Amino acid sequence: MDKVDALQKWLNIRLLQCRSKDVDRLLPLTDAVMEFYTMSGYRSERSWTIPNMVEDAGIEDHTFDGRRDILYVGRVEEDKGVHTLIEAFDLLDDGNATLTIVGTGSAMELMQQLVSGTRHADRISFVGKVDRGRVLDHYRSASVFVHPAIWPEPFGRTLLEAMRFSLPIVASDAGALPEILDDHSLMFEKGDPHDLCLRL
Repeated sequence: MDKVDALQKWLNIRLLQCRSKDVDRLLPLTDAVMEFYTMSGYRSERSWTIPNMVEDAGIEDHTFDGRRDILYVGRVEEDKGVHTLIEAFDLLDDGNATLTIVGTGSAMELMQQLVSGTRHADRISFVGKVDRGRVLDHYRSASVFVHPAIWPEPFGRTLLEAMRFSLPIVASDAGALPEILDDHSLMFEKGDPHDLCLRL
């Protein structure tokens, strides 16, 4: 963390400490979020943790046929760890595996350049931003979902979406992700493509 980032973090915490005095109730998404606010000076007895949700009800069965079709859905930003996923995919020896990246963001061009230098560039697809129906279709056709965040995720709503389709989920240990997932054997150290590769 450079001096500018450290100063910004300190200012954010000081602002939270000042403003928390005016807040009657805090409704964090996870205990990890609550812990952050508590460290910033907020009184935990004035909070209730209310988890996130998705609007699509019901669980869909998933048929696995031995394919390794890896899916990422979310913003294409450096703090979302997309580069870690691309680097981990490049370490795979499975010549039939594919990686689909659904979403867009400020790091899209940087990620595309990263892909162009990999061994498996022909098996990595950038879908971009698509409508809700097509996003659900990508979940249905995938065989594993990856959430490679680097920043301390407050929740990770796409985890719930992947669960709806009974997809195995591989996620980093950032923020609240370990709190949401039961099987920590499928978690990897954030930012470590080698650790992620072992779980794909």
